[in-house]
Formats: sequence, structure tokens, C-alpha cells
Amino acid sequence: MKIYKNLILIYGILPYITNIENKWEFMISIFLGIKNWKLKINDYIFKFSPNEYNRLFYFLQLLEFSFSYKILRTGQAIVSLDGQNEFVINVINPTLEEENLLELLVKASKKGANFIINDSKKSLREKEIRIFEKNNKKIVETYDGIKFYLDSIHPSNTIVETFVEKIHLINSYERLENKIVLDIGAECGDTALFYANLGAQVYSFEPIKENFMALKRNLELNPNLAKKIIAVNAGIGKDEDLKFFKDLYLPNHGASFVHNKRENALIETVEGFSLDTILKKYEIKEVELMKMDCKGCEFFLTDSALQKIKRIKIEYSGFHKTKTARDIINQLSKGGFSYVIYRNSETRNQSNNKIGNIYGEK
Repeated sequence: MKIYKNLILIYGILPYITNIENKWEFMISIFLGIKNWKLKINDYIFKFSPNEYNRLFYFLQLLEFSFSYKILRTGQAIVSLDGQNEFVINVINPTLEEENLLELLVKASKKGANFIINDSKKSLREKEIRIFEKNNKKIVETYDGIKFYLDSIHPSNTIVETFVEKIHLINSYERLENKIVLDIGAECGDTALFYANLGAQVYSFEPIKENFMALKRNLELNPNLAKKIIAVNAGIGKDEDLKFFKDLYLPNHGASFVHNKRENALIETVEGFSLDTILKKYEIKEVELMKMDCKGCEFFLTDSALQKIKRIKIEYSGFHKTKTARDIINQLSKGGFSYVIYRNSETRNQSNNKIGNIYGEK
């Protein structure tokens, strides 16, 4: 089994080994399970351990995609993707900003984004991302001026999915002035800011404390949009304290109160509300759109709450032991919704019955 896992690790990086000078030695060390992988690039020896595989994976991809790069004797990489804008990354012992920058440069590039570093230069295209520094903090800015602290994002979800792929956009011509959006599972604030930028009044709910604090920091960077957002540190599903099971190594990714899929899970107890209670508490008479990405709370929809919701977008997953997407579909159909189902990932191989997206409207 260990050899099989090592082969998977090699398979993952195989398309990106062009710039490695000791290819065979490096891959053999992974295959044999050696705890210290030596990687030679431009005569500099990097050392990676198996638990640093993700950083290694992104680093090799970034070099492969680069227009040009330099490796300094300090272990820093200076990389340009376009021959104009350069990014400096400490490959060994990076800060969280540098970890996120490395992942962002790779994942957004794969989706056709380009990057600029000048905070005054005019953007040329919608998939352009600006990265600059202010008060010793690196900031990511989207084409339409929405800003995030680089150390307060999940690169793939916050920037790539929401602002490059635009997975939360229902129609490209849509505006939401004076409409109410419920943002269930707000994470770092990307969807709240996305919908507020379309004119909506957003009620945004995020249970995990680390994510909620990142959300609040990002709202501070966007004061005009923040006026349209009510952010609440709470879970949605039931009117009781909810125990969220968090990953031991990535505690702010994919936590759920519905089912524990993790060994040695961290547990965070969070105040919880049902949708009916939320609608009553904030005196909401009609919801134009409710977006749910909450790892199982979608199975706690009520018929009474759905009566006040015109449109719904759900990212569903197999976090419930007995219920599936069919249960959600049956409830939506009973509530008068027409719906479509579509996939939410090009890498996941599960059935659409287990994981995907539902969009419905009355």
C-alpha cells in the first residue's frame, strides 16, 4: 500500500519535472519512501519532506508555467508568468502569504487568469488579478476592485472559483439591487462580497471562527460593499449549539456538523439557527437567492422556509448518512421549484447523486 501511495505522488508531479536537474534521483527517493527529498534546480538543492508535498506540487507547476524564473542562493524563487510582473516566494519555510500566493498563481493560471503587481495600472481583462502590498500586507484585488488580504483567503475557493470561474454567477446579465441574498457557508467572505457587488443586501453566515475572522478582515478592505453585508458567526441547520468536526491539519476547510468523516477530528461548538429562525430574526419576507455551501446543512431545509425563497443554489455533498440529493430534489419539487443539476469539479469522480450543484427557481 505504501508503494502504491508513493507511485501516486510521483504520478502527480510527473508532468512538471522538466526543470528538475536530478529527476531520477528525486523520483526514486519518493518511490523508496525516503523522508528527505532532494530537488536540484539551477544548481540549488531544495529539501522537501512528504508532508510538504502540496507546496512541492505547486512549486514545480509554477516553474513549468513560468515565462521566466530565477532561483536565488537564499532558496527564494523569482517567477514571472508574463515577462513583466515578477513574484518572489520563499520556497522553504514560506509565510502563509507566500503559501497562498504559490497556490493562487498556479490554480488561477490554469483557469486563464493573468497577474499584475502595479496597484495603479489599468486592468486589461476580467480574469486579471492584481497583487500588491500596503502597510506590509499583501492584498489580492479582482478586476472589479474587490480586495482580499492574501493571508485571509483559501486561494481556490475565494479567488479562483468565485472571481475567475464565477461559479456563483447565475446569469451574466444579472443585477440584484434591493434584493436579499442569504449566504450560507460564507467562508472568507468571497460570496458575500460577490453578491453585494451585484447590488444585493447579503446576510452571511459562517460557523468556523478562523474563516469568520478572515471574512471580517476582508470586509474591512471593502467598506462600501461591507455596508450591504450582515455577517454572523453561526451555523445554519438547527436551533441549538452545533458541534462542527474539523480536519486536524486543515481546520478551516470543509467542516461539518452533520457527519464526521475525519479521524482525530477537531471539534468546535458553534451557535446554530434554523432557516425559519433566521428569517424571523431578521424580519426577512422574501429571499431572492439563497446560496448554500455548508457540508450537509442543505439536508435541513424546511418547507416553510422555502416558501419565502425565490431561487436557490446548493452545493451538496455526501455528508448525511441516510439522505441524498434525491431528498433535496423531492423537497424542491414539492415546493414548486424547477431545477437543474450540474457538476462542481473537474477532478472529482463521484456520481452526481452524491456531490454536485443544484440550482432551482420558482
